[in-house]
Amino acid sequence: MSVFPAGFTRRLHRAGVSRVQFAYHWHSDETQLELEVLDEDGQALTLPPELEGEIREAIDSADLGGYGTYLWDLASGEVMPFGQLSYLTGDSLGGTYQVTFSGDPEEVLAARSTLDPTREQVNAWVASPDAKLRVAVAGNLSVPDAWVTPLYGDLDPSVVQIMEDRPRITLPLSAHLTEAGNPMTLPRTLDTLARSEWAQVRRAVAANPSTPGRTLADLAGDPEWRIRLAVLKNPSVGDDVRSALLAFFSGADVNLRRTVARNEPIPPNLLGAYATDPDPTVRAAVMGRADLPAELLEHLRADPHPLVQEAHAYREDGTDKEPFDPSWPPEEQWRVVGQLREGRGGSGLSDLTRTPNLLPEIRAALLGHPAASYGLLQRQDLTDARTLRDGRVRPLARVGAARPATRGRVLPEATARTG
Repeated sequence: MSVFPAGFTRRLHRAGVSRVQFAYHWHSDETQLELEVLDEDGQALTLPPELEGEIREAIDSADLGGYGTYLWDLASGEVMPFGQLSYLTGDSLGGTYQVTFSGDPEEVLAARSTLDPTREQVNAWVASPDAKLRVAVAGNLSVPDAWVTPLYGDLDPSVVQIMEDRPRITLPLSAHLTEAGNPMTLPRTLDTLARSEWAQVRRAVAANPSTPGRTLADLAGDPEWRIRLAVLKNPSVGDDVRSALLAFFSGADVNLRRTVARNEPIPPNLLGAYATDPDPTVRAAVMGRADLPAELLEHLRADPHPLVQEAHAYREDGTDKEPFDPSWPPEEQWRVVGQLREGRGGSGLSDLTRTPNLLPEIRAALLGHPAASYGLLQRQDLTDARTLRDGRVRPLARVGAARPATRGRVLPEATARTG
């Protein structure tokens, strides 16, 4: 069902608009919005400022269920995740980010909204290395649960989140995961588990030091890059396989290099390669790592590129973070909120949103912060839909004096820098 007014949608049709691709996200103290308007052939359209302004206002006012990048198809009214927003430095409170709308909108729309797909179609979508397609088919509730069982064990966080809306069915996933990660599991069993339909199980096998070398060699060709990375880090992997994987991750697409460099535990030789990567966004991602060795930190400090220098400034801002108390006494809860207001992240924020003793004042203060919204949505003591909707569109609240959302600014196309 469309989240936009029907009359407004008809006017867009008359203007030749078929698709709107947009990024709706948190940045600094504002709700930001970037969009691309496409005709029925997928070509970009230039609209009168008044109509483009109405599109922005409609998106800004819609109940989208969260921040992110989306595809809005006018013919079906579907609004679905599409594209990617990457922080090149900093995080959702500041820094530099990039929006990309890559992929096949028609295929994603088909995976999301086809009412009677064939099993062959669903199998292709479920097995696709493109997470956008897997997210789309996971959200298509007309597809039988039995046809998407591999996605219950997916490794992409977006897919996992969407699959939580499906019924919990009885699967041996947990038992297989336990067996796949146990160093005492027999090699022949690990070899069998390496062919599991669940990527989580295959990754556990790939990380198990007892997995035979021939099995690791097979997993090194898995289409899921997170499994290949687990093989690379396995101390039992052969030198030839390790060299091939190092070459793969060093020469991968820049988006993958940046993701791995910023978020994943990786061996020192790959970390060194990323610290000297020709793309400055990859080097900036390395600069943001908490586990950066001193010698690489010194090397990157001398990097003249502005993105790397900006990443270094954010790193310096975070050097005084204190460890948090997992029992979450009131003073610890307030300290995390204080870190967020100061733009310093907030150690343990995800755990804080789930703690049973979360103070009501803290809950109110966190409403609207994208890094906290998912955890808060899982709470049984926060169910008012209007409260949630209001929370998603306002900055980090001041208790007792929550500020209203500021209308999104028009940002440059692809990359933008804000305070």
